Amino acid sequence: MDALTSKAEAPLKALKAEQAVQAAQNTKLQGLVTSANTLVQTLTTSKASFNSQLQPLLALQAKMSPTFGDNSYHAIAPPGSPANVAFAYAQLDKPYVFGAAGPDTWDCSGLTEMAYQQIGKSLEHSAHLQYAALTHVSESDIRTGDLVFFYGFEHVGIAISHTQVIHAPEPGDSVKITNISDMPIAGVGR
Repeated sequence: MDALTSKAEAPLKALKAEQAVQAAQNTKLQGLVTSANTLVQTLTTSKASFNSQLQPLLALQAKMSPTFGDNSYHAIAPPGSPANVAFAYAQLDKPYVFGAAGPDTWDCSGLTEMAYQQIGKSLEHSAHLQYAALTHVSESDIRTGDLVFFYGFEHVGIAISHTQVIHAPEPGDSVKITNISDMPIAGVGR
């Protein structure tokens, strides 16, 4: 029996040694997993903090950043903008052509017609008919995405704030951002 015990003793010692190594590796692995989870948590928190600090900067950039000397615009819609506003931003600096409805040239009602299609609303290619089709709101209630009508309903732009619109102004000009107060308002539609 002693011979049997001594014969089993060596593999048993080796097994116990291997189990001890595995236990140490498991402990080390658990430490690495804990460290990785802590790092993921820290990175997630840092990303959220970075994004919250980035949003106002993106909104500021989106207001309009002219490129020095060439008078073109490279603005992007602020994060969270409605699809019709994001669409209008993407059309900045495209030329005005009377009667055009995109994708490379626009007139005022063609631009707003296509912008509203982005939010599932079908409008006619006419500022007068667009105003007639929308719910009318007061000037003091202008919201991002509303249509603002000017010059006795002869012209229309899409509000990007309560003070500015994107519009296709006139022949020889391009889609641009303009202060609402620069033109006589005839009405607002939503």
